Amino acid sequence: MEKQLARAQQIEAEIKQRDAQDQAHKNSEAFQLACAPISLSQVRSERHFMRYPLFATDKETRFEPIEYKSQDGTRFVTVTANATYGMATQRDADVLRYAISKLTEAAFLSKGGFTPTVAFTRYEVLTAIGKNDHQQDYKWLNGAIQRLANTGYETNIFSVSPNRKHHGPLATFETLHDPETKEIKGIAVHFAPDIVAAIRDRGVLAVSETVLLESGDLKKRLLEVIQVHMGENPKWEITLSELARLCAYSRPLKYLKERINRSELPYKVSYRKGRTGQVASFTQPTP
Repeated sequence: MEKQLARAQQIEAEIKQRDAQDQAHKNSEAFQLACAPISLSQVRSERHFMRYPLFATDKETRFEPIEYKSQDGTRFVTVTANATYGMATQRDADVLRYAISKLTEAAFLSKGGFTPTVAFTRYEVLTAIGKNDHQQDYKWLNGAIQRLANTGYETNIFSVSPNRKHHGPLATFETLHDPETKEIKGIAVHFAPDIVAAIRDRGVLAVSETVLLESGDLKKRLLEVIQVHMGENPKWEITLSELARLCAYSRPLKYLKERINRSELPYKVSYRKGRTGQVASFTQPTP
């Protein structure tokens, strides 16, 4: 009996070792794919990036913190800007959206591998998000990396337990520079452990390429927040005041309404009076 138990334990250990070796091989393959040029089958975004206000939507550089608490009081986000570079914007976050898309594509192609690191050339990311590899766009990319690397977060949205908090940036960056021009040639993005777990374990959402190509920070935010909250439902309703909080929009609500109406969103938009203020309704267009 003891021999049989020992043999069973040995077999179990051998299986675990083989599984670990197989996973390590897949992870290595995923890393190689995530650092090489690959075609994206789908643009993807992390669901918490879509659900909560993590990036500025202001036209001017934002230095004022974003402070958000969910209506049930269990989840919160505090975003603080860097005193020199300001706060990361929705447009800056396209660098992370592209990185997430490439990371998850690598995971799919490696059949289950995963890596917290993704790398790409500046040409790759700029063309993917609808910009050209010109001096003006290079200057924007350099500023975007500075803002993303130096914007601070304190939040509990990325973990299952509301008692676990993330402190610090969403990712760290390494840049490779041309020795003569000093311009950025390549970028490596290392996602923070909590974000890695959220991407790997709780998944990402496919988004329209329109989101990645949209140049307006507020419209980009509206496209994502409506999609993630609407889900498969034909309609989503929300008070303008709560929508403003989800969009980190600090101007009077009448201006938010004007911006929504001018944005030409792919939804039928209507408004009604609610108990706690005006309610915006977004409805999927009929086929």
